[in-house]
Amino acid sequence: MSIPVETGSRRAPHRRLLRDTSGAAAVEFAMVAFPFIAIVVATLELAVDYLYFSQLDYAAHKASEQIRSGVVVIDRATSSDFRTRYLCPELTLFDCNKLLVNVTVVASVNNWSGGGGVWAPTTVNPGAARWCPGGSAEINVLQIAYPVPLASFVWAGQRSNVNGVRYYLAASAFRNDAFSLSAPATAGC
Repeated sequence: MSIPVETGSRRAPHRRLLRDTSGAAAVEFAMVAFPFIAIVVATLELAVDYLYFSQLDYAAHKASEQIRSGVVVIDRATSSDFRTRYLCPELTLFDCNKLLVNVTVVASVNNWSGGGGVWAPTTVNPGAARWCPGGSAEINVLQIAYPVPLASFVWAGQRSNVNGVRYYLAASAFRNDAFSLSAPATAGC
């Protein structure tokens, strides 16, 4: 007696699974989803970092004009006044309480590497911030540092040697215009 062989779906289930394409789109999506999402997140983070840095750089440029022209010296502005009046209005994305400002006079264009109060790009030191806007025709360096927000830790910011914090850092070097007042006598000038 022979057992009848049925044709159709029960005969060869593995062949039917090999030809089945109903889940192919889900498998293909799963293969490309992670790289696609990673690229989108990296692009958004890079855009936010660029936005933060460009706003900080613009504020440094605008604030340095106030020092260069002598407005800060004429107003006898302190570091806190400078931050409040000239930097914070330009920084809509930043918490001004976290902003670090370093303004120092440089002896000459050939001597401004670290020793005269200028932060090197990799050693932003909040404890070494100075406020010395300089007098008539003196060479100044303005540096502004802001801690990088937690969501933005991959792309931007220089690493500081102080507590391993990353900072956005903007700088401006310039020679003051000739104006009649001398630099304010502050500690460290």
